[in-house]
Amino acid sequence: MAARDLNFTAYSHVELFEDDDHEVIESFHEHTKMSPKSCLDVGHRVSKIVADPNILAMMNRSWKVYPAARKQLLNKAAPLGDMSLQTALRERRSVGAFGARLLPTPMTLDQLSAMLMHSYGAIRELPWKAAHENGGFGRPAASAGGLYPIEIYPVVLNVEGLTPGIYHYNVPEHALHCVREGGGSDSLLAELKECTTYHDLLQDAAVVFLLTGVWKRTLSKYHQRGYRFMLHDAGTLVQNLYLTGTALELGTCALGGMFDNRTAELLDTNPLEEPVLLGFVAGGRPAAWTPNGAKA
Repeated sequence: MAARDLNFTAYSHVELFEDDDHEVIESFHEHTKMSPKSCLDVGHRVSKIVADPNILAMMNRSWKVYPAARKQLLNKAAPLGDMSLQTALRERRSVGAFGARLLPTPMTLDQLSAMLMHSYGAIRELPWKAAHENGGFGRPAASAGGLYPIEIYPVVLNVEGLTPGIYHYNVPEHALHCVREGGGSDSLLAELKECTTYHDLLQDAAVVFLLTGVWKRTLSKYHQRGYRFMLHDAGTLVQNLYLTGTALELGTCALGGMFDNRTAELLDTNPLEEPVLLGFVAGGRPAAWTPNGAKA
C-alpha cells in the first residue's frame, strides 16, 4: 500500500499489510467478552468462593515462594525521594525511545528496594483481610479482585551489595529470594541477550525485571475474561515501575519483545501455567533526561 492511499484521519481502520491475519486475535477477543450470561457465571463463582473459607484463604495468598532459596531482606523504609507525582508523570521516559542508552552505573540496594516496595509491595494493612491466612495487606498496584497474578523476577546485574543472579520478589517479606546464582554479570547478560533483541538496552542495565503471570489466579474467579484482567494488572505494575524509577532519577524502559519460551527457560518457569509477559530495565539515567530538563 502506498502512503498516498492512507487515510490519516482513520488510521485505526487501515490495513497496512494486506496479508495480515487477525483471526487469532479476533477469536481471543470474542471468547473473552463480557455478557449478561458471563456475568451470571462470575456471580456463581464468587458465591462459591465466599462460602468456602479455605478457598478464600488460598486466593488471598497471591504470591509464589521459594522456601529453599537464599534470602536477601530489603529495607522497607528505603526512601523514594521527594519528587512530586506531577513531576514524575511529566519526566517519565522510555530510555530507548530515541536511541538513548542507560549509563553503566550501579543501582543501590535501597533504590531497588524502593522500586519494589512502592510498585508492588505490601504498603498498608487491610484489617478486613486479617482473618484470612497470610492476608491483611494492600499493594500500590491495582489488581482485578485483588488476586495479583503478576510475579516479579529481578535479574540483578549491577546492584551494590547484591550478588548478580536471578531473584524472585517475595511481597509479604519484602525480600529477594535467589532462585539462581548468576555466575557473574557478564554470563547473566549473555543469557538475557538470548531472550530478546534489545541488546543495547540490556548492555548497561543494573536490573532487568522479568514479569510473569500466574493466570489461573485470575481465571479461577473471572473465567476467560480473567486473562484480559491479568494483562491490565501487568500494565498497572509497569507504570508504577516507571514512576518509581523516575522518582529515583533512574533510567527505565519496558521491554515488550521478550522471547517467551527462552525467557521461561531462563527463569525455569512453566510457560503454559506462568507465561512471561514482558521485561523492564532500570539503571543509570542518561544526562539528557535529568528531571530538571537539562540537556547533556
